[in-house]
Amino acid sequence: MPFGMWQLKLERVVMSHVDAQRLFADLINKLGSTTLCCWWKLLGDEPNSISQLLDMPFADVRLTFRKCRILCGPADSFRTTEFEKLMVMCEIDYTTCRPSGKPECFLKIGDRTHDAHAILKPKLHCAKSYRPFELFANENCKL
Repeated sequence: MPFGMWQLKLERVVMSHVDAQRLFADLINKLGSTTLCCWWKLLGDEPNSISQLLDMPFADVRLTFRKCRILCGPADSFRTTEFEKLMVMCEIDYTTCRPSGKPECFLKIGDRTHDAHAILKPKLHCAKSYRPFELFANENCKL
């Protein structure tokens, strides 16, 4: 039997939104305990988005957020209350800014803050040219 037939699709997994939020919070907490502090964009497929951190296509991340009830409906409406509940479970900081006119959420993930490349302020993430992985490629980078 091909490998692809063994993979579970997220939309087929039966669980409540609370269980989905708890699993997502556990994943974020485990990543944060070993990751350099950085701000990640909640939605989108940009280099600084959470889909890149998780190494998942944005379509799969979108399904995860639908399971968590952060996104709902055909237009993927954002549910602020569910998002705030998830952030309480994750125990991480978040902020909202408007770099392109519409609100965008950023999550602060990573416990390692005493590093030259740690990003402690979300202001850099509102710049369109920001690419977190390029920071590590340039040893002479100054923040």
